[in-house]
This record gives sequence, structure tokens and C-alpha cells, in this order.
Amino acid sequence: MKKIAMLFTLGIVLITVACGNSNSTSSSSSEPKPDVVEEHGDISKEPVTLILGHTNSETDSRHTMVMKFKNLVEERSNGEVLIDIFAGGTLGNQTEEIEGLKMRTQDILVEGYNIISFYSEYCNDTLPYLYDNYEHFMACWYDSEVGDMWKNYASDAGFAVFGPAFRGFRVTTSMKPFTNADEIAGLKIRVPGGDVWSKTWQQLGAQPTPMDLSEAITGLQQGTVEAQENPVLMSYNYGFADVCDYLILTNHVCGADIFIMDSNRFSELSEAHQKILIEVAEECAKEISQENYEDESDYIQLFKDKGVTVIEPDLESIRGRFTTFVKDNFPENTEVVEAIHNTTY
Repeated sequence: MKKIAMLFTLGIVLITVACGNSNSTSSSSSEPKPDVVEEHGDISKEPVTLILGHTNSETDSRHTMVMKFKNLVEERSNGEVLIDIFAGGTLGNQTEEIEGLKMRTQDILVEGYNIISFYSEYCNDTLPYLYDNYEHFMACWYDSEVGDMWKNYASDAGFAVFGPAFRGFRVTTSMKPFTNADEIAGLKIRVPGGDVWSKTWQQLGAQPTPMDLSEAITGLQQGTVEAQENPVLMSYNYGFADVCDYLILTNHVCGADIFIMDSNRFSELSEAHQKILIEVAEECAKEISQENYEDESDYIQLFKDKGVTVIEPDLESIRGRFTTFVKDNFPENTEVVEAIHNTTY
């Protein structure tokens, strides 16, 4: 009986404390800042926590972007939207993380737009030689119909996307040199999963091998592959300057980094919260885009400092292999490719 009485008394105490804490939390919640309310309308007082994942390390520029995104979203929503960040593939690889959006194990993924091509053949922004340069890329995504086309394709696939960022043109790090299209023949090169990557390098006579990026270093060291391709910054940060003898500026693809949410999850947020996410993502993306662009030359120098030979190949000979590539292999992308090529900058 004494034990029952003690347990009953303890239960009363715990309930009282819990109620007290709940009241304390509620009363301590500050009202939204006037400027936030004025700009974005009424914001729900119920805190929303969004789990954001990406597969890059905390030293990567992608992580720099999402950390700023987190801070600004929490500030401008007056703490009504909280962002929990999981870097370095903690939530899984690229495919597992985008599947996680559908499974509700995470809310936001920051990844290359092309990851959505697993759900829609239209979401294919990694076709070779779409953009002429950095200015052309930014004009397409932010100042032309192209950006809306890419976003609509993603929406049709069930995703909301916002904040496209310039990651850099993809280049090739290799154990073997090449200076023109003919010399690429037979090159064993690691590529990401997906049809476009394999067909791009097959068009050049190479032997593409789909492989997770985490396995690429080992693949190069063991001779399974002889080369890999990624943006300059990413190639350096992943350590390819330590294992490859050549950095070849093929500049063959320039896909966008972008914030991705499941459309249904995004629609559950208030319009005010949606607006904050989009505005902050675009602000952060534009800033990191400029930084990535300006950093490219510095990273090329870092390759040189490691003793890597930098080659500027005959790009016209390489580009010339892709005259009818989209029409022959990806006709569904013809409309957006034409819009890209017609975009002035």
C-alpha cells in the first residue's frame, strides 16, 4: 500500500511539473517580428522542424550554403521554422535520401537537380554542353522560362524545388591524359548512376562505369577505373588531386544544386513558411553560386600545387560529338534544350 501511495504521489508531481513546463514554454514564445509578419503574413505559432540532409562533407560549399539557409530561415520565421541538418550522407546516399522525402524520414534534400530524373525523364539537366558559361547558367535558371520549365518538370514528378545553385562545370580527373575527342576512346571512367552519364561518355568512345562516389578513390587506386568527372571544387575536396595525375578541363556538364521537397510535404506548410523557404534558398544559392564560380580558378591552382598536370583540351572536337545527341537519345528534353540555347545573357 505504501508503494502504491508513493507511486500515486509521484505521478501527481510529474503531471504538475509537465503542465508547468508546458505553460512556461507557451508563455515564453515571443510574437513574430513585425517585419516578418508584414512581409510574409501571419505565421503559425506552432514550431515546424524540417530535417535537411545532403551527402557532402561539412567542409564542402554545399554545407556552407545549407548552414546559412538554416540560420536565415530560423531568424526570418522568428523561430517558427527550425532546420535540423544532417551532412555527409548520414541519412543515406543520394538515392536513399530522395526516397526519404517520399517516406517522410526527411523533409529537404539538397542535391543535384538530376537526382529527380529517377522519377521523371524530363528532369535531366546534366545533358552535355547545355550552358556556355556561368552567366548563361544563371540567366537560364533565374531570368528565363528555362527555370520555370525545370521547376514544372519537378512538380509533375511530385517534388517542389527552389534555390538553384551553380556547383561548377564538371571536369575530368584522370590517370591518363587526353587533349581531344579521339583520345578519349577506351577511357575507363567512373560515372554516377543514370542513363545520361553512361550515354554521354559512350558517345565519346569511353567505357563508363557507374559507381558510388565514395568508391571512386578505391576504384582509381585499384585500376577498376582510370578517371572520374565532377566539378573542380568537389573533385579536390574528395581527394582526387591525391590520386590522379591529370585535371582535364572538359567542362562538359553543369547541373544545378537545388533544394528539393516532396510536393505534398511542401504544401502542408503555410504559405508564409513556403515563401520564407523559397526566398532564403534563392538568396543563399545565389551567394554560394558566385563564390563557387570565383573559387574555381583557386581550386585549379590547388591541383597544380599538388603536382597535377592541368590540360585544356580541344573542346570543339568534344562538343562536336553531341550535335544530335539529345535528339537521338533524349528527345523528351528537346524543348528545354532549345529554350536554353535561345536564352541570352
